[in-house]
Amino acid sequence: MRVRHRFPMVILPLVFLGLAAAVISCASAEVGPRAWIDWPTEGFETDVGSTVTVIAHAYAEAGVGEVRLEVDRQPYRVVTPDRAGEQFVDVSMEWFADEPGLHLLSVTSLDVNGQASNPASVAVSVTGEGAGLILTPQGSATVVTTSLGI
Repeated sequence: MRVRHRFPMVILPLVFLGLAAAVISCASAEVGPRAWIDWPTEGFETDVGSTVTVIAHAYAEAGVGEVRLEVDRQPYRVVTPDRAGEQFVDVSMEWFADEPGLHLLSVTSLDVNGQASNPASVAVSVTGEGAGLILTPQGSATVVTTSLGI
């Protein structure tokens, strides 16, 4: 006498169905404005004194109102789309790398209603020497030497 197990035919499909439902329910759809940077890429290196073209894209269902570039969390440049209210725009912004070190470039998109996207960021390394502090003498200096009588 043969015994047939119903586990593979009944239980296994239910397990797969439950797993699929769990995966679908955990997936979060991003809503609202979005921005991303195509260039430069994370870890890009450049020299002090060079100009870097930041190429970014922005999307907003209500229409893109402006795209902002920040450098090291400080406002640097704002670009408005050529045609107001477009849902998808690509922008090109120039950044002058005047200080050596690691810099965070961030792009944020705002829709026409003022709702902001999460910032898209990349770290860029600037090598070389900056202008720094240049000291110029304002007169003559006197060198004083002392000798100790031992």
